[in-house]
Amino acid sequence: MSDWQRSGLCLCRSEELAGAGFCQRSEARQWSRGVGANRRASAGADGLILEICRQALRQRLKATRAQVLIVYDETGAGDVTTAEACAGEIWTQAVEVCALERIGHVEVLLALAMGFDRVLLQQLPAPDTAAVQAQEIELARAMGGSNRLDIFASAKQLCSGLAAASRMGGRWRTSPPAIVASRQGTARACAAVLLPEGYGAIPLPVDAPYGTLQLDVAACTKCQNCVWLCPTNALSLGDRTSDLLFVESHCIQCGMCRSICPENALQLEPRLLSSPDADARKSLHQAAPIYCLSCGDPVTDPRVMDRLLTRFLGSERRPAAPDRQRPTRLCRTCRVRETQQARNRRLANAELIHSEPRRGR
Repeated sequence: MSDWQRSGLCLCRSEELAGAGFCQRSEARQWSRGVGANRRASAGADGLILEICRQALRQRLKATRAQVLIVYDETGAGDVTTAEACAGEIWTQAVEVCALERIGHVEVLLALAMGFDRVLLQQLPAPDTAAVQAQEIELARAMGGSNRLDIFASAKQLCSGLAAASRMGGRWRTSPPAIVASRQGTARACAAVLLPEGYGAIPLPVDAPYGTLQLDVAACTKCQNCVWLCPTNALSLGDRTSDLLFVESHCIQCGMCRSICPENALQLEPRLLSSPDADARKSLHQAAPIYCLSCGDPVTDPRVMDRLLTRFLGSERRPAAPDRQRPTRLCRTCRVRETQQARNRRLANAELIHSEPRRGR
């Protein structure tokens, strides 16, 4: 006999209505029996569905039956009711949500990593949202949800998914993932649970928010545009060196660094790397810097200096006098200090010249 539980979960509720128990999209429906109905909307879909996953984990530790999570909206309620008769010996949690498009790869991976053997997700009807949903499902499968995630558009497809899950029951020995504040971090933690230990680098679909950067060192001039534009600080500069550093776990593959690079030296590579390696800060480019003539601190990369001189003096530039080369070989602090000192000397000389005629009278 199946153990079938149904509940509601509001994912669209505004913060003003977060504690009222009403769904913003369906004001006539009160979600008083919903799991996490009084959670704030700012927690995100993964935070709300976390309560369901914790309940599944507690249930799984007590029994060895297969567990299935069904996520649908009000248009799929009839199919879910019909499919209850073919559940078999399965513990099933059927959750009706008001914003099905907010269920993405993070929520699916979280459910699979915390006790559910299979996730059955209702297919979105609109072409644009269905295309996004397909991308999220493809990403979830690549990150450890392969053969454990299906979509359904009818009661027949739902029954087929339940039948496949009935053979997955067994003792649960997997440790739950470490939940972190960021969605990408939570997904990485879930993938570490679902994928084999030491899985290395796994290719991901195009536009996945995980991956690395490939740098053409010969083309890179160390202009630092990519560092200043990176929104997640995945790119940075080494302390007192000319290193270009990169942390893969911080990269969301937004492509802003690639778009700003004047030399087209950066290329994105969507992939999933095991967490310890992805968290490491590695050097993409290292070159001996030009050191300040005054204090000895590194100033910039020789290629950047050559590019700037070529831009200002032309490709057929002549060697400048040593006194004119000196400002380009100073760090910002020393350059400002020497400029101020030169200005003070000029003012002192001007004051001396103006005061000499008065002393001669």
